[in-house]
Amino acid sequence: MGVRFFMKRGENAPARKAPAVVVRADLNGLGVVRSLAGARIPAVVVDLSTNKPAMWSRGVTREVTPALHGRALLQTLINVSRRFDAKPVLFVTDEAAVMTVAEHRDELKGFYRFEDNPLHVVSMLENKARFHEFATSVDLPIPAGLVISCSADLGGLKHLSLPLTIKPAHKSHVYFGRTERIHVASTHDEARYICARLIETIDECVVQEWIPGPDSNIAFCLFYRGADPDFTTIFTGRKLLVTPPSIGSTGVCVSAPEWHRELKGLTRRFLEAADYRGLGSLEFKKNAATGRFEIIEPTVGRTDWQEEIATLCGVNLPLFAYAEATGERFPPAIQWRDAAWRASMSSFRPSANFGPRKIYDGFWRMSDPLPAAVFYSNAVAQRMGARVGAFLHSAPWVGHRRLQA
Repeated sequence: MGVRFFMKRGENAPARKAPAVVVRADLNGLGVVRSLAGARIPAVVVDLSTNKPAMWSRGVTREVTPALHGRALLQTLINVSRRFDAKPVLFVTDEAAVMTVAEHRDELKGFYRFEDNPLHVVSMLENKARFHEFATSVDLPIPAGLVISCSADLGGLKHLSLPLTIKPAHKSHVYFGRTERIHVASTHDEARYICARLIETIDECVVQEWIPGPDSNIAFCLFYRGADPDFTTIFTGRKLLVTPPSIGSTGVCVSAPEWHRELKGLTRRFLEAADYRGLGSLEFKKNAATGRFEIIEPTVGRTDWQEEIATLCGVNLPLFAYAEATGERFPPAIQWRDAAWRASMSSFRPSANFGPRKIYDGFWRMSDPLPAAVFYSNAVAQRMGARVGAFLHSAPWVGHRRLQA
């Protein structure tokens, strides 16, 4: 592992630092902005609207784009870069933007600094079917499973043990709302029905055996791998709460030094086999029946939902990436502080035991309050809007007016 240097909060920063440009202003992007803020790195945050939490983090510059993918995003990024004398460092926190950056990497390299990968590597790791085939070929630990591409493949489902998870191969189908992220089947007939529907509408899916065990058995390795493969940093965490349970996103997570050695080894095997560079993560679950860690899925080309937990525990991965891209040096980081990160106040459970750890809300910080104000006010307005809509729809006078019409 290479030596990293970081700036302590309160020290004088060199003038005219290269800015960071962060794509998408939700929780993930907010974690990146705050990870860089301690080193006084100026940030531009790009999203579809200014009504997003990270747009209001202290000191950021807001940039509205017509889209978070395709040529529209590319043109926005080019326009932003042209405003600066120093080439900015690019941070992607949005799934759809990952493929846009990969497809136009040569053009973007003229305007940004970032650690990138060939398109075929990103395409293979972004696609759940191709990743399943890749992981099997290099003997990475994954659940027993099957790629379903046509009706002839459905017969193989009977050889898999129940229950089964079914996921669309292409993440873009989930991103654009064409299907759910994960389906769970408790019988083989149910699995066949779900798969048949999916291959008719979205072309391909992956079926895997369910990994037994509680949500607290879910772990993750957040990583940064530089141009020099020895320049690799890996942080290991575990989930204490998942929302919704079993199949949802991280609600609360902590560091997991007790699992670090084993999962760090598996993550290095993955990085070397894929020859991957840059920020990303691997998600695992410890099989309660066998005790083996199995890979659930990778996140590549972008930072992860709970990226900030690593920074809160002393392993500032976005700053690692920035430092290598710019060649700047920072004082050494303190590693493995004990902290807990929760996605929002909705993740709070009075009965949960987080031990003596300090709990950080993903949105609220006393020193940076506006992102929480934006997020929680939006959440209240959305909930109230739904309730008002339901009330008006069911109100007797609404029905009366419809009858008169």
